[in-house]
Amino acid sequence: MKRGDIVAGAFALALQLLSFDVQSALLEDGDFTGAQRKAFVEAPEQFPKFVLPRLKPMGGALWLDNDHLIMSVRELPNGWRADKDALPPTPLSPVEELPPRASRMIVVDVNSGAITDAPYAGQLVCVDNGNIVVSLTKPGVHGTQYYAGRYGARLSLLTAVTAQRPTFGAGCELAYLKDEFWNYPLGPGAGLLRVHRTSDFQFDVNLPAVLVDSSGQIRREFEAPKDMLPPDIEYLPYLRQYVLEKYDASHHVRAGALMTVDGTLSPIAPDPFLHEIVESDGGEAPVRYTRRGPLWSLRPVPRMWRQQGLYLRDGGRLLRLESQSTVGIQVSPDGCRVFYRRVPGDPNFVLGTVKEWSTAQLIVMTICKP
Repeated sequence: MKRGDIVAGAFALALQLLSFDVQSALLEDGDFTGAQRKAFVEAPEQFPKFVLPRLKPMGGALWLDNDHLIMSVRELPNGWRADKDALPPTPLSPVEELPPRASRMIVVDVNSGAITDAPYAGQLVCVDNGNIVVSLTKPGVHGTQYYAGRYGARLSLLTAVTAQRPTFGAGCELAYLKDEFWNYPLGPGAGLLRVHRTSDFQFDVNLPAVLVDSSGQIRREFEAPKDMLPPDIEYLPYLRQYVLEKYDASHHVRAGALMTVDGTLSPIAPDPFLHEIVESDGGEAPVRYTRRGPLWSLRPVPRMWRQQGLYLRDGGRLLRLESQSTVGIQVSPDGCRVFYRRVPGDPNFVLGTVKEWSTAQLIVMTICKP
């Protein structure tokens, strides 16, 4: 063999090894295999997206109606900051004097990006069907105080709050303990979902959950709730059903079920492709329900972060609408708009850091055709 052939052969082998190393590194860094890429469609421009002004919602944003988001903030693009500037007057503040450095509550028009002050201050807790819950931590008062009422009216102190982190059912009604049950309101006149408890913060998974109508009569008994800790109950007006969030304890894949007012359950099964990823590699895939279908935010384990993103089951197709980290997902009351915070890059080095807020974008995506 000639020296030139030996050198050429060695060079070709080196290139193959280098190519293999690069491919291995990509896969180890979270890239998809060829077979996996056939399971979904990259569709980042499938639906229009509107980038909101750069804001830092504390605890996330919630839909006030189909065109407006409401959120608590500690600073605004105009330079206002809670730690140095006085809070502007809030006409419907539930307390005579706001705590120093209280959060400001604002409303954002998702069509124009216009920002206006809400008539309240403090930390936003819940908004649903025209009801709102706000919390305030006042100097000299032990614990956090919660105020609730109709949006646009003066709020009243919730004196029945006993848990450190209270849970609210549909319509922002306070869930409460009574006898051996946790009671989760399903909205005005719709009754309660009752779950057996073993202590203030745990459910007895060996006993069935019970659906009780507004007259107190048992309508239906369900199987033991297993890992539904606690139930996340949301009413979907466009379906006239409730969505109950549920957990797969084995693989941490969040699934759910739709429940009619009479208690009929229809499971929202994890997407097979996403379930396989989480089952084999770890991570989680929280689900939200939209008018077009289930929407998952895939949050893989650190080494597989390139598989992250927002996935929509649209008919027979699984669409990947975002390839970046998506958090704080909320669906509008009509099921047609999705709000989320989009953070580029490897979330393991971004989420929870100063860099997250400097690079994050607040997005509203419209998934229904006009």
